[in-house]
Amino acid sequence: MELTASVAKIIWWKESLQVNKYYHALFEQNNKEIFWVSTITRSVFSTVVVLTLTNYHYVFTLAVDFENRSLSYGSAKTIMTNKLASHS
Repeated sequence: MELTASVAKIIWWKESLQVNKYYHALFEQNNKEIFWVSTITRSVFSTVVVLTLTNYHYVFTLAVDFENRSLSYGSAKTIMTNKLASHS
């Protein structure tokens, strides 16, 4: 991990195909049919601290949303809306 990366390098990294792939993987379900982003968010906010997760907890976890980038990341909201529509 590079702690002194320039802004340009960070932007380049965020726009890479590899980050795009992993970003979309957050919205896939694991073998227990739970979205990975939910698993990660729950590990950040334990049930002792937060009994019920809200959209605010997910937004905190996904602090950097890639909407309006040059690649077709799509916002977290768009990705989830499309996934839910495909399951109906």
